Amino acid sequence: MKKIRIFLKSAVVAMIFGAALTNTNSVNAQLVDSSEKNFHSRQQSKKQAKRSAKSAKNSAKEMRKKGWEVVGSTRTIEDAFIAHYEKLTRTEGEELSGMAINCAVPANCKTAAFNDAALNYARLTTGEIIERMNGDSNLDQAREDSAEEFNKFYQAFESYARASIKGIMGSTPSLSLQNKTTKEFWVFYIVDAKGAAKARQEAYELAMKEAEMIKALERATKQTEKAQEYARKISDFVNEKPNLPSIVDE
Repeated sequence: MKKIRIFLKSAVVAMIFGAALTNTNSVNAQLVDSSEKNFHSRQQSKKQAKRSAKSAKNSAKEMRKKGWEVVGSTRTIEDAFIAHYEKLTRTEGEELSGMAINCAVPANCKTAAFNDAALNYARLTTGEIIERMNGDSNLDQAREDSAEEFNKFYQAFESYARASIKGIMGSTPSLSLQNKTTKEFWVFYIVDAKGAAKARQEAYELAMKEAEMIKALERATKQTEKAQEYARKISDFVNEKPNLPSIVDE
């Protein structure tokens, strides 16, 4: 009996040790896998940064040939472009740009370009939201039955998005350019992606209220629950990061 107990005890210990070893190997494998993913992610980021720097330099050269120069800095346009896009890549922010035309006074140019950047952002994001909503067949009937409210929502969203994004753009552009020959002034801002998403969400909530979209959706669907579901779907579209154009071709 004593030998049997010793044998059983040894077997249990072996089982526990084996399980612990298996678990340790599993954890180690996960750590290795995670480490490899992080390494590859860093490598991809480095490659992306190099591509952005190269593209920025090439774009800057083309801009310089057309008469563009940096405003308020001793940097060359190439160095200014590279610094701007390295920051954009590093922060994973969103780039906004605006232009003032036939402008001679720098302060007035900057204000006009700032307003243009906010307007461009609002129009582009509104356009993408409309495209996403038009692509969702579940909203077809609601759009048909409440076309007036939908159009009112789009207009209100653009207006509120323009005002909201101004609040996070800051007063100093990441990059300012001017062309003395054509009297054009071009500014670029980098905004925090989370801050931009919050600004769009604020615009969505205000626009939904102004357009009375919940009532319109309830009228179209005849169901409060379904109306709320559609409202969440629209909110999801708003929260998607917009595909903003860039002066630099990747």
